[in-house]
Amino acid sequence: MRGRDGLLEIASTLIVQGGRGAAGKPPTLVLAGVGGSGRTAVLAEVARKLGDQPHVLVDRAELVRVGQRPTVVDLLATVVLKLVRQDSRRWRFPRFTLGKVISELPLPGDGAEDQVKRGLAGDAAGFAKQIRDSMGRLPDDVTAAVDALVQGLSGRGTRKAASEWYGHRDSGHAGDWAGELVALNQLRRYGGKMGVAEFHRVLVAAFLADTRDAASAKTVDPVVLLDNADNDVAVEFLLALRDARFAAGPRRAADRCVVVAAGGPALPARLDAVETPEADAAELVRTGGAGPWLAVPLRDLTELEVLALAGDLGVPVVHRHRVVRLVYDVTRGHPGGTHLLTLAANHLDPATACPESMLTAVLPPSVKSVADRVVDQFLDGVPRSIGADLVTLSAARDLTEAGTILGTPAIKTPFVEQEPLGSVAFWAKRDTGEVMHPLLRMLLLRQLAARTAEPTWETVFGLLAEDETDNANLYPLFALGDVGLVASQLQALLTRRRGRDWLRLVAALAQCPAPPSVRVERSYPDEVTAVIATVLTAWRASADPCLVAGRADAHGEVTTGIPALAAAAGTDHGEFVSVAAHHRDQAELWREVTCADPAEEDR
Repeated sequence: MRGRDGLLEIASTLIVQGGRGAAGKPPTLVLAGVGGSGRTAVLAEVARKLGDQPHVLVDRAELVRVGQRPTVVDLLATVVLKLVRQDSRRWRFPRFTLGKVISELPLPGDGAEDQVKRGLAGDAAGFAKQIRDSMGRLPDDVTAAVDALVQGLSGRGTRKAASEWYGHRDSGHAGDWAGELVALNQLRRYGGKMGVAEFHRVLVAAFLADTRDAASAKTVDPVVLLDNADNDVAVEFLLALRDARFAAGPRRAADRCVVVAAGGPALPARLDAVETPEADAAELVRTGGAGPWLAVPLRDLTELEVLALAGDLGVPVVHRHRVVRLVYDVTRGHPGGTHLLTLAANHLDPATACPESMLTAVLPPSVKSVADRVVDQFLDGVPRSIGADLVTLSAARDLTEAGTILGTPAIKTPFVEQEPLGSVAFWAKRDTGEVMHPLLRMLLLRQLAARTAEPTWETVFGLLAEDETDNANLYPLFALGDVGLVASQLQALLTRRRGRDWLRLVAALAQCPAPPSVRVERSYPDEVTAVIATVLTAWRASADPCLVAGRADAHGEVTTGIPALAAAAGTDHGEFVSVAAHHRDQAELWREVTCADPAEEDR
């Protein structure tokens, strides 16, 4: 996997080390990334590398109960049954199974402890029926796993040992196991939010005790891989796992289970975990100082990694650098988008395919365009109304600016349901603030430009243009196509600001998306304003990753116009010279890139 070697090394080290480090308490590895960042692919690769080592991969799609919400116990039962199916002689999970069964029994208000004792001391057939009833209706191929659980508790001695664990819970002090099991039953039924959390913690602790009991010096630890772990059930499980492992209490034998969870960017915050860069995470897992969480963000691919990926996908060597230059400029290394656009280039013709044709390509068997598929990756199953409002919010450069739009009728999602619109899943912290991924914003802006119903491009950028603080209105005005007005204001600022500051402002404006239509100015009040308009428009075109055929000419226009602006500015002449030189070099680089149909790129 390109760009994921560091993560795989961290996972491998953690799995090999297991509970042998960190005082017997391995951290949970949390992989967090936007949709399309390769979370699922990383877990699949970890599973592949594990080979015959016992492991289970659980996705949220597997936790479906008709008519009711899945629970942490359902997730644990899924993990248990999958492990038992792999090795029914080693894995029996008597503590977990017994706790699950007892917690679901209808116990009387009086004499509950006596009933529990009688039930566990009774015949094996009766208790076996209770186990099967507890597991519910399952596919035929899981029946053998349930049989193994039944077999694991078939003897009175085994049931006695499993039940007594609830009295001491590895503390070394015997307790009232029957009373604890009754309390567990009551927590599940009447405990409220905190009581249910404690119920989950106890059953997770029972699960961990079962894995320790099944382990030996000659066995390898089981690995639990949770995909899409930002759903409520998985989060509750992970929190229960943390509490079971790291709650204050006597030192236990080392835990023999490693958990790797993957989810969206909001997952670490839901776990109260601090993200750690790959390099630091690798050191922490080696030294055993990670604590309960090792949260690692999935980064975008570098240009060199995209080049290697292009080779993996079969892009001919002679065209590889061309394809990578175009694809990376559009995707900024987003793994899912990079993969799809590279496939599209190969599907079309790597010698002539350009971003516009790649984005609109349909790759069988899918019936959607590449652009739509990448957007689907980013949005990761959010409701349609949220997706539509994110299109509206894409006009904003950052989350702060998005607040200007959020409080208006342009947002259709009801106020009480708007939380996802400001989620870190769509607004990541970068050097410039909390911003959308460049690829996501570009694709959503394309959808906004194509809208014919309200809120349209003009409506949304019009809302932003109402904010006139510190020249912030220049950006939305430029997006609305008011080139003349923006150029006039820039002309006024040219002599008021230092040259480098003015150039920085123009460079920021050049990142503004091109509007569906531009208001053409027939004349400008003076020559400098006309040059500013030409340079600004060309600079924006040169920054458009979907423009190829006219890109060299756009860089050339910037180079040609800069000297006149340097003379008018009167300060920081060297800064203007550097900008002109940069655009001249870029013009030479892009002049050699051509497309199958140049006309389709001139948008």
